[in-house]
Order: sequence, then C-alpha cells, then structure tokens
Amino acid sequence: MKLFTRAAGMIGAALFLAVATVCFPVASAAPVTRVVSVMVPPAQEQAFNQGQRRYEICLRKHGEAHSMYAYEAASANLSHYLFLEPHRAWSGMGGHDPAGKACRKLFVHAVLPHIGRIHSDFTVPDARDTYMPAGEASPAPILWVHVYRLKVGQTRKFTDALAKLATAAARAHWDVHFYGMHAVGGGRADDEDFVWVWPYTSWADIGKARDPSLKEMMVRAYGKRAAQVNRRKLFAAVAASWSYVWRYDKALSYLPGK
Repeated sequence: MKLFTRAAGMIGAALFLAVATVCFPVASAAPVTRVVSVMVPPAQEQAFNQGQRRYEICLRKHGEAHSMYAYEAASANLSHYLFLEPHRAWSGMGGHDPAGKACRKLFVHAVLPHIGRIHSDFTVPDARDTYMPAGEASPAPILWVHVYRLKVGQTRKFTDALAKLATAAARAHWDVHFYGMHAVGGGRADDEDFVWVWPYTSWADIGKARDPSLKEMMVRAYGKRAAQVNRRKLFAAVAASWSYVWRYDKALSYLPGK
C-alpha cells in the first residue's frame, strides 16, 4: 500500500529520505515488511480514523492487492498506531500501484492533516530466532513487542542467544510463540536493531502461567549453568531495550477481498 508511505513523506521527509536511499544488506528475494509508526494528537483521533476508513474504501474500489494490518497501542502512548505492509520480496514494493495513485488526493486531504508524527522502517525475519508452529491466528489479536538496540558488533552474539531460546521452545513444544526480526532503514542512530514479537490470542493468554516457565525451559534444554551463560550473553549484547503492547484494529486494517 505504497500511497500511505509515499504521502506520509510530505510531513516526515527527513525520516523517509534515509529509508528511500539506504542500500539494504539482504537478499533480493527475502521477505520484508514495511512498518509505519503514526502518532495522532488526541484531538485529531476521530478525524484520523474517519479519514483512514475513507482511504481504505477508495483502495478497495480501485483494486488494491496488498494487505495492510493496523494495530493500536495498548500501552505507552495510546494515540499511537502501527501499520504493517508485508511483501514476499523487496521487489514487491516497486510494482505498479494504480490504487495508490487513484486514492492519493483523498489520503493527502483526509488523513495526513490529522497525523502529528510519522516514522517508517523495514523488518526482515530471522528464522533462527523464531518459534512459530503451524496454525497461528493471523493477524494476531495482541502483540507484545520487545525492541532492542544492540551494542556495536554484538548482533551475532545476541541472535545466537535468542536462537537457543527458539530451539528450546521447539523441543518443549512451548505454548508461547514468538518471532524475531531485524529492523533496517530506520534512519536514526537511536533506532532499534532487532524486534522480538510475541503474538497472543487474548489478554487472558498473556496472563496465563506457563509450564514450564521460560527459565525452566532453558534449564531443561541446556542445564542450569549453560542456561545462565546464555542469559548473560543475551543481555550483554543489549545497549537498550523497551517494549510495547499492540491490539489489532480491524476497522483500520485493509485486507483485499474482505
């Protein structure tokens, strides 16, 4: 849904310039998701929601083929939205976009004026740091997103440590699933480097006691000493970390044919 990010550049040109010009160090066929983070002033929230819905009606009318999943913040700043546009490959973002062109004027006049701040980057999946058995609900109703900025030169140590968690989870058939992603193209020195996402089916699912716990699962898989070493290795690679909880917003999402 290229119009969203193209038009957004009008109010966030400095942020999007870095995204548009960076050379991504990934294979051309790698799956990629464009992530657009939008802050909406509370007084503009109703108008923003109405404008976004009008924009999506226009996209459907003109046959937009790409899905866009919307999430609203359930923690931290509650006037915060996340729009996820997945593609099978980097090349998928360069195709002809007749729906975006047709709906551009509507987006500029009905949506953009109600946005206070906007930022975009891309995420690339890391299969080694992912434990997602078949049968997952998509889109997940709730996402608990753990964000990491890593120390220089420590990415491999960090992902190796997470890979051991994923392996242990698979061995235990753990009922908490997660996936890891590298964040690229954010354009700022303090942007995240890695995102670890835990999807949940409900709030009750988040609060459910796990058996085994994460710590117990690691001890069973590797032994107490090795589990402790892995934990220290993981945290030693982290410069900063934070987390958000996001709730799926069906009304602001766009799924072709639905």
